[in-house]
Parts: sequence; structure tokens; C-alpha cells
Amino acid sequence: MLSGVPPTWPGDNYDYFWIIDYPPNSNVPSHFSMAEFSDPYKSVPANDWDEPNGLEASSGCKIKSD
Repeated sequence: MLSGVPPTWPGDNYDYFWIIDYPPNSNVPSHFSMAEFSDPYKSVPANDWDEPNGLEASSGCKIKSD
């Protein structure tokens, strides 16, 4: 296991990416980091957790309904 990898998602803040790097031609991870949504991603619209996301079926995304 890589150092610094939390055993579970820390808390109820989901504004982070988990970034896992792999060396070429390997399926064994070599580096882990956690990055907060920041520029250029801060402008990406996001719904409140577990709330309807306002997407339409034609988007091809999984829809969270009312």
C-alpha cells in the first residue's frame, strides 16, 4: 500500500480528487495525492450532495431524480 492513502474517504467533503499515478507498463500504483477542486475546476457546476442534478436523459449521465 502507498503511504498517505486514507483507508476511507475523509469526512463528508467531496470536493477532492484522488489522484493515483502508475508507472508505464505497470498496474502497481507508484504515487497517491489528493487535490481539492480548484482552477480550472471551481467553475464546474455542482449540485448539493445527494440532490437532483438537473441533467436530462439525453446527457448520457446517470440521473439523480427528485
